Amino acid sequence: MTTINRQSAYGNSTIYNAEQINNNIFDNPLKFFCDKKISEDISLKNPLRTLQFLINKDRLKLRFSGDNFKYNELVSSLHEKFEDKTKIDHFFLDDGYKSVINCIVKTLFYFDLEDNTDRLRVIDTHLYAEITDAGLRIQYSEDVKTYELYIETKRKAEQLIQALSPFINCATQYGNFFQFSNIFVGEIKDVPFITEEIKFHVSNRIIPNLIKPLYGDSPECGLREIIQNACDATKELPNNNDSKVEVHLFRETETKKIRVRDYGIGMTKDILMNKYFVIGESSKKNSDLNLVGQFGIGALAAFLLGDTVEVRTKNYKEEVLYCFTYKLDTNQESSINISVEQNSDFSHGTEITINLNKELSVLEEKTLKDRLKMDTWYVLPNIPIQYYVNFELQEIQSFTGEQYKWRDLEVPIDSVEVAYLDHPEKNYASQVILNGLIVPEKYKLQCKFLKKMPFISIQSYKEAIKMNLERSKIEDGLNPVLTTLENHFIKKGLDQLLIDRESIVSNSRIINRFNYQNAFLTDIPLFFCKTGFGIFSSKTIGGIKGINTIVRVYGYNGYPLELDNLSDNTIYLFYNSLGTSSNISDVIESFGTTYVPIKIIEQFFYYASSQYNGFRFNAMKKLYESLINKQPLSTKANDFWSEHKQNKEVLFRDILNERKDIVIGYDHKEIVEGIREICKSAIINVSSLDNSKGGIIYDDIDVGLISI
Repeated sequence: MTTINRQSAYGNSTIYNAEQINNNIFDNPLKFFCDKKISEDISLKNPLRTLQFLINKDRLKLRFSGDNFKYNELVSSLHEKFEDKTKIDHFFLDDGYKSVINCIVKTLFYFDLEDNTDRLRVIDTHLYAEITDAGLRIQYSEDVKTYELYIETKRKAEQLIQALSPFINCATQYGNFFQFSNIFVGEIKDVPFITEEIKFHVSNRIIPNLIKPLYGDSPECGLREIIQNACDATKELPNNNDSKVEVHLFRETETKKIRVRDYGIGMTKDILMNKYFVIGESSKKNSDLNLVGQFGIGALAAFLLGDTVEVRTKNYKEEVLYCFTYKLDTNQESSINISVEQNSDFSHGTEITINLNKELSVLEEKTLKDRLKMDTWYVLPNIPIQYYVNFELQEIQSFTGEQYKWRDLEVPIDSVEVAYLDHPEKNYASQVILNGLIVPEKYKLQCKFLKKMPFISIQSYKEAIKMNLERSKIEDGLNPVLTTLENHFIKKGLDQLLIDRESIVSNSRIINRFNYQNAFLTDIPLFFCKTGFGIFSSKTIGGIKGINTIVRVYGYNGYPLELDNLSDNTIYLFYNSLGTSSNISDVIESFGTTYVPIKIIEQFFYYASSQYNGFRFNAMKKLYESLINKQPLSTKANDFWSEHKQNKEVLFRDILNERKDIVIGYDHKEIVEGIREICKSAIINVSSLDNSKGGIIYDDIDVGLISI
């Protein structure tokens, strides 16, 4: 491990030069190590320029805790830029500094900073990138002049975002050390072609080929679309308080059928001719109501259930009843005969009856109900949905009734009403119910310390929040809702923490727990000091004066502990678990003074046979230096372990027999000795607060110092 120590003036040096180097390292260590690397290898000049352009040096400085060897390792890793960039596994990115380096280096694979500009060229593409207030914007270059090249470049832009997302998410979650926290593709403008995809009108002959891309082979999606349209039609009816939607499953002669009947506005001749049978057209577009079906694909969806569809409809302002049947006929072009009747027995609204296909017809009623997901799609409808089997009313799942408590949430969006479900069995659903319809894709909150992620009910008017065509996810308008929900839960959780303060530290100053969770928050790290406790957050720590030392105690379970046992001007963090050998390696490699019990040294240092059941190579080297004041001869991890196994008996057996623990570093001895007497079997690390902020919360989760 290469370490840049404090510079000293000697020989031909001057005090000014040595101090200047020290200032450079302290003020901007990233630039210092980049300049140093360029002086060694000029071919890395542009990658290192790109590196400095992409990185927020102040946040990286906090993330690296001022550890100079981490900067050196970062710039030294750039030779990997020319190696296989698929080596890193996205699923193993974590909050360790190695992941920080991996995120940065792997991101650099894709960019090159143009000379004398603030533009990043995306390598091997017709794309460039710019850092904006909204994030890293990927933009099409000026040489995209044809539709074919645009489609190819658009695909590469999507692949780029997919490739970079794990690294940007990791950066955002663990310190946000990039100059941006989001990546998106900007619109292409002023090009000599139409960027929209253009489709032909089609005949019945190829309708089957249109159904599958939209819905796959999912008959439940067909029923969902029809019920959705029925609910929307009912919402459009003035004074619809007593309205409902009926779903009937029944057998007629030898044919099993499903029928959806609404008592909504019904269709006029104009709607039938210009909307219903024109795929993609909808009479509900631009409506001010909270409607879901605005894509004009309901007529197509019926074919997921069967090949023959019968429709009867009457507009609420008219007396005529329109009746027609249409089929999925792949053999010939067919026209549709719409009859016009005077029928006073048929109330306004629409009735759609479908002859179920063979696959569905053979299913038993319960199996068919599950197959069509009658208990899944509409759990919170604005319009009551009634399900009948052979004209007998059945019970279907609904999140209504006294057992379901919905809490209103004020959001900063016009034409949107939001509530969340407060129910102990539904607190982790992470799903949105948009205008009564469950959205399959789960939502994600940014704050990793939130415990509650319940169902969210959104009533959206004027298309303020929109779903995609497949009804699988919300594609626009959801972020302000999630941000408001997140802030609401954080406030609720912090209010509860203040109520629970005595369960953390009693009035007699006894510590009862080392971290905190409640119904809203989870795994909140707490710090303790002589005068009280608080959340280990950047906001709280930054507001406490006179604190300059931090003690981390790993593997202590000996409750109770008193605040009076703690040293002045020092904060303490306690962890019940020692963690893995990798976690302990992190502690050994960190700044400050570390005490490690001899049993742990024996397990992971003396008796270990490789890095897989022992400490990391850098931690082993540091222990060599602490125990015998020497470095191992081997410079590579694989060679080291053979040497270690051969020499450990001679070098270390007597030393380990004589000691109860191993001391790494010699600062802060008085503080360590005090806490070591209480936490004898724990690993203890004491360091400057400026050098040890790992695990600190940067989210707005803060209650200040709670004095005891």
